Amino acid sequence: MSLDQVRAIADAVLYEGYLLYPYRASSSKNQSRWQFGVLGPPQAAPSSFAESPEMSMQCLLAPGSCQEPDVTLRVRFLQVQDRDLEQRLDSTQSEPTSGIWSPVGELVVDGRSLLSWQEATECELPLPAYALAEIFEGARGPLVETVLEVSGACEVEPVLDDGGTPVGRIVRRRSPLVARVQVRAEPVDGLARLSVTIMNDHPDLATTKDDALRLSLISAHVVLIAEG
Repeated sequence: MSLDQVRAIADAVLYEGYLLYPYRASSSKNQSRWQFGVLGPPQAAPSSFAESPEMSMQCLLAPGSCQEPDVTLRVRFLQVQDRDLEQRLDSTQSEPTSGIWSPVGELVVDGRSLLSWQEATECELPLPAYALAEIFEGARGPLVETVLEVSGACEVEPVLDDGGTPVGRIVRRRSPLVARVQVRAEPVDGLARLSVTIMNDHPDLATTKDDALRLSLISAHVVLIAEG
């Protein structure tokens, strides 16, 4: 099975519950979405209803014919992105990035309705290879810890009417994310038992549910590639 085939299967989990069709954005089902594998920020107040910041998995690996067997891992998750609409209040300006803007929930442009909403971007971060030769020979492997960082961003997209006049803009904002991943293998009756733990390590305090989601790893999971 190729990595692309594994991704196709994993994507079914990645987007499960992200947007519940055929319901509209105003539906209560989409206002209170639920997903697998949400790792909330560790500094979360009870009022934020944040999910647990940690998850782990274990698997057994049998040795093959390769002289240097190892595993590599990819951590995958969604990063929440706020999509905010702003209406232009001063129509005399011609530059799409200048002017006076007012946040709105909906912007209607030439019969087209645009809505403020929460989107998400995919993140896939590789980890260093973990050697298994000594584990198959009976030695316990080292604890390998990796810190993963995803930067935040603010991106502005102008909204033009049919005549090319800027009438609004879409502002997309993402908060930075920090995760810590621990990998360790140990021998079990000639096999290697691999343990992987992912921890949301964001230092900021989250006091509301929206704050917690912005600092969460959504639909977090691990893709493991075993060689030998």
